Amino acid sequence: MKTNKLKLYLGLLLVFLLGAVSGSLGTKMYFDQKKGQFSKGDHLTKRKEAWMEKLKSELSLSQPQQVEIQKILDKSFGEMRLLRERNRPEMEKIIEDSIALMKENLDDGQKVKLDEMHRKFVEKRKQRHKQDN
Repeated sequence: MKTNKLKLYLGLLLVFLLGAVSGSLGTKMYFDQKKGQFSKGDHLTKRKEAWMEKLKSELSLSQPQQVEIQKILDKSFGEMRLLRERNRPEMEKIIEDSIALMKENLDDGQKVKLDEMHRKFVEKRKQRHKQDN
């Protein structure tokens, strides 16, 4: 009798664990796919396109309205791109200063890892910048 209960509990535990693992994997795959949509190509253009699609569907825009709204989005996203470029030097200085302050609290091995993390971050940013232009 006790072995049957033990088998039942182990079976339920196994089903629960398999469900948790498959749910975790599914969630990871979903978010990786969503993240990939904005990391490949010009993310501002994709964001602008997503906004336009949402506005068209939510507001049931007519064709003439779509044309005018698209012009407004093109202008505003262009302005945001320029603002981002204008502020880039200040942002880079803040990041550099922050890294220098962090290094004051790290050992030599951690400093090397932080430098590598920063190098990868800069490389990704350069790739995005190339794709945005």
